[in-house]
Amino acid sequence: MERTLVPNTTPFPNFLSDEIMPLLTGDEWKIVHYAVLSTLRPGRPDDCITIAQFVKGKQAEDGAWQDHGTGLSEEQVKECLAFLCDKAQIFLRHDRPRKPMAYRLNPDIASAQWDLLEQRQKQWDDEAAASRPVEPVEPPAPPKPRATSRRTGQPAERYPEKPQTTIRLAGDSPVLKQIRQQLSAEERPAYEHLVRLYAHEQASMEGGEAWQLYCLWQTYGFSGLVNALQGAGAAPALAEVNHTCLLAEVLRTYEQEVGRVTPGLRQELEKLTAEFPVLEQWQEGFRVAVRMNRRRLSTIETVLKNLREKEQGEAAAREAARPAANGSRPRRPASKRRTPSRPPAESPGKEAAKSGEEWAPPPE
Repeated sequence: MERTLVPNTTPFPNFLSDEIMPLLTGDEWKIVHYAVLSTLRPGRPDDCITIAQFVKGKQAEDGAWQDHGTGLSEEQVKECLAFLCDKAQIFLRHDRPRKPMAYRLNPDIASAQWDLLEQRQKQWDDEAAASRPVEPVEPPAPPKPRATSRRTGQPAERYPEKPQTTIRLAGDSPVLKQIRQQLSAEERPAYEHLVRLYAHEQASMEGGEAWQLYCLWQTYGFSGLVNALQGAGAAPALAEVNHTCLLAEVLRTYEQEVGRVTPGLRQELEKLTAEFPVLEQWQEGFRVAVRMNRRRLSTIETVLKNLREKEQGEAAAREAARPAANGSRPRRPASKRRTPSRPPAESPGKEAAKSGEEWAPPPE
């Protein structure tokens, strides 16, 4: 028998595989599949199949085996054919005189007992669902304990990371009072917490400090500012707090965009953050280094210096354009245009000749 895989050797009705196969068992589908091959196989059309042929296969006239049957036992074949013939009516019996009983596919497959097949399938599904073990329902997990503050030991509240309210200062009212009044109900407790961390006695807090504390909160976020205040000790200077927050942000961004921070590199970054204390300038330096694909500290330092020189130039220009204290307009810088020189004076002899007078040379 040829053992090569040739596609589409036997035409197989799609209706059987689409509609019949899902409703049959594996053994029953073997019976149907073997009957289709025996009936529709080119060169060997034979629609009558005996039980022995279902079990062992068919032989040619010379005794050679054409196939090996379904691989089922005789008892399995009889049980499957009993259901397929008597109940489902997918097969028909073919009684032949003085020959074994044969079976063939029902040519009018639409007359099969579809309701019986679907009912049996539903019964199988119900039995499978009933035999499926029920998963135990776990009790709900207990609520996790709330995080506590490292300083007070009390449960920590959830505060907004950055304020969304834009504060506008106006009038002679205290700055701290204006900030409290303009913050939202969710933002006000966060700002009060920052004020308590910075100054235990709020009455001693000046307006400039209250405004700088709000700006630091808006720049570095609540978590970064709280860590800096808690690590700064009692009565910290806001300049030191700003340097601590800026250094933490620069170290995080450097490791993310450039590379690992060594102890020596950390010392250089500490010096540079003290020299350039503006976060926006550092962010621009990192953006330029990434865009130019020159991810090193020297590139970032060059950008910082250029930004500082630009700010100094703009400040000098604003100072020059500002009116003087006495109300007079600022003096314009002296013009650099060169004044044309006068022509050289002519000699006395030439002047006398032009006027028609006689010129006498001086005595020797």
